[in-house]
Amino acid sequence: WEMPRSIYWKENEWTKGIKVDPETYEHFYYGTQFMKGIQVPITSATLKEMFAPIMHAEARKHIRVSSYEQIYGIPMLLPLLDGDSEQLFKKYRQMLRRDENTSKSALHLRLLAGLDFVIPESSDDYRLTILYYSGDLSRGNMHIRAMIEDVIPSVARKVQDILTDIQSVTVPDLKRAFGIKDEYIDPSLERLPALLGNAYGPGYVWDMLQKVLHRQQIRLDRIHEATARKCNESAKLEAWHHVRKELIFYWAFLEFADRYRQQILEEEGKEIENVDWQHILTAYDTGNWDNGPDWDVPTLGFVSGLLTKQFENSYYAKTGGNYVKSRLLKFGSRLTPKMVWENGLMEYQKLIEQRDLGIGKNFAPALARALFLFPEFLNNGSLDKYKNEFVSTFWSGYLMYRKAENVPQQDVKEEPKS
Repeated sequence: WEMPRSIYWKENEWTKGIKVDPETYEHFYYGTQFMKGIQVPITSATLKEMFAPIMHAEARKHIRVSSYEQIYGIPMLLPLLDGDSEQLFKKYRQMLRRDENTSKSALHLRLLAGLDFVIPESSDDYRLTILYYSGDLSRGNMHIRAMIEDVIPSVARKVQDILTDIQSVTVPDLKRAFGIKDEYIDPSLERLPALLGNAYGPGYVWDMLQKVLHRQQIRLDRIHEATARKCNESAKLEAWHHVRKELIFYWAFLEFADRYRQQILEEEGKEIENVDWQHILTAYDTGNWDNGPDWDVPTLGFVSGLLTKQFENSYYAKTGGNYVKSRLLKFGSRLTPKMVWENGLMEYQKLIEQRDLGIGKNFAPALARALFLFPEFLNNGSLDKYKNEFVSTFWSGYLMYRKAENVPQQDVKEEPKS
């Protein structure tokens, strides 16, 4: 194959035919040098979070951060109308300094795109374009990974604000609820590409980045499925620290998706609401459910986890046995809502009476309400439809449970170290 060329070129004019005039070549040269000047590599740690497999926790843990081909990003801020080249060049000069001491209204591309750049405050008279590529640009060996065009600055700024709030408020609340006291910061929550890679998998990173920055709908099926599977597998191994890390990411992403839907897509209703876990914890401790909303399947899963942990603590204090490991997880890591109902909640009251277990007064009201709802959700099909949400919230409730003041002292056991 030969490159198309003019039929009027003779063989001895081939070199002459590809030459360009001095002015055009000058534009080309300075343009390419400027593009090389503003390109920046995505860090190896971020690449791992973007492209490591999400379904296999052990494989992910052993992958080295240097295992992935280097990817570069080139951000371009383009005006919608001509005639503002001087102002645009000033913005690029500020980008080249990569100054972090900028206002909150600036676009921090490290957070939004995994690139070490800050774009000063820009109006919607501009559009942001980001080119991602791998390969050796100096040799012409360039593979374009993604081209994200026409991003509205105000939309990107809203996404940035949501991410910042989740890191500063939501994640610390979740760490306290799960009893994590160390200073560990999950790298999957620090960058938008890493967040999306962990939620959807490496094959969906670029597509989901396009959707989020272009105000398009995002689905949550994959994160529900992945979280349920990984939590079941780690729970079977009693690797509770891994379960907690997965659930912190899970709840943080649900918060991101909910705020994205409300603040950027400006939608109000949806098929199923996120569980208000803080309200549920308070109601569970007091045993007062009179003023609370009706339970959906994820809420039922969360309360079932609280019930299971409280019962298991009393059961362990009396018998020394591990109820979850011996009964709920006896079939491996395939825990289902029906198993929680039949092998768990339906057995609790009988065992409490048979073994004279001491248990708090808050236990019975929640158990009665949960047992009433299981058959209803099973018959209308919602228990099967939202089985992954149920399993994820079940383990969340199980690990968020803390002894309330009205629970007898023997309703406590030290959790096995993972």
